[in-house]
Amino acid sequence: MAKVGKEGEVALPDDVRETTRLKEGDLLPVEANEDGSITLRLEPSVRDYTEEDLRMFAEQDEMTPTERQRFLAWLGREPHLFGR
Repeated sequence: MAKVGKEGEVALPDDVRETTRLKEGDLLPVEANEDGSITLRLEPSVRDYTEEDLRMFAEQDEMTPTERQRFLAWLGREPHLFGR
């Protein structure tokens, strides 16, 4: 069971967060279904990408150096992983 707060926030049980490795701030797509049910879908987190994936993304990116630094700070990774 999950409890809905006064502003619509939903608190997921500890075991669900641990099993799915959800962290504070993670985003979950939410869908309202025709039958009245709600679907929360777990999307791959950027934390789940391998170093090889991240290098490939970096090689293909079109970010400015400032955008890249902001992204890396958000990601919590070191710039040297990206070779730039």
